[in-house]
Amino acid sequence: MSEEFGGRLLGMSLNYLAGAQSDLAGPAAAADTYSRNITFCEQRGFVFGEMVQRASILGVLFDLGRWPEVPREAEKVIEWAETNGYRSLMGSAKLSLVQVLILTGHLTQASSLDTEVLESAREANDEALIASAVVLAAAAAVAEGSYGQAREFVSEYDHMTRGNPNRNRELPELMRACHRVGERALATRLLEGADSPVPRHQHAAAGARAVFVEMTGDLAEAVRLHHGAAEGWAGFGHVYEEGQSLLGEGRCLVTLERRDEAADPIGRARQIFTDLGTAPLVAEVDALIGTQAASNS
Repeated sequence: MSEEFGGRLLGMSLNYLAGAQSDLAGPAAAADTYSRNITFCEQRGFVFGEMVQRASILGVLFDLGRWPEVPREAEKVIEWAETNGYRSLMGSAKLSLVQVLILTGHLTQASSLDTEVLESAREANDEALIASAVVLAAAAAVAEGSYGQAREFVSEYDHMTRGNPNRNRELPELMRACHRVGERALATRLLEGADSPVPRHQHAAAGARAVFVEMTGDLAEAVRLHHGAAEGWAGFGHVYEEGQSLLGEGRCLVTLERRDEAADPIGRARQIFTDLGTAPLVAEVDALIGTQAASNS
């Protein structure tokens, strides 16, 4: 089977299979399938299929907390895609790198790279890539304190993805952005139609709803929802989102002055973020611990 004919089709089919596993069975199962697919393509000289798998596994590596592997693997895809003219594949790999850069505090580099991808995606009218880049642009803007820009990016995502079955995947990140910038109306719109039979989408909706309820001020209910979301993400295998839900639970408990109960989720969140190497979130947890300590004194 040649690369020109069946090789490309087979590579894409294998990629769709692993992508479905990522949503249905979790990132660990998908990582195993992607790895076997990469080996399969390498052994047969299906370079395009191999690089598609390598680009797709980046998101799974992120979910599993294997962040140090993301830049190394992304560079392989970026170099090949740039040489061979696959702009969308190159953009996808760059966005995986951007995601890690934002959360490890390299905001200038992340914003520059995301802007580059977003401009290229707009020129090509690549809607999937635009949507992904807009989510990260919103996250970077929030981290930089540019709340007006963050609102614009979240609103753009809301507008362009209505009716898209994959919309739920990004809900937790977008809901946290809405919470940070005080956009309750936009958050409400994002949650419309969030019900889904897909396990990953269900966990994402649960995490997003917990943040939304926290925004409404019903902190006791938010504690319950954050706790449930953390358990869901832990079982599914998404390390970063588990940490975010634990942080949300602890944050609400501290505000409710249930400080003894807050110690466990806060401590677990801090350990997750320390292991991931996300200094900004470790600092956020430490600030919360400081608030808790000051309240106890």
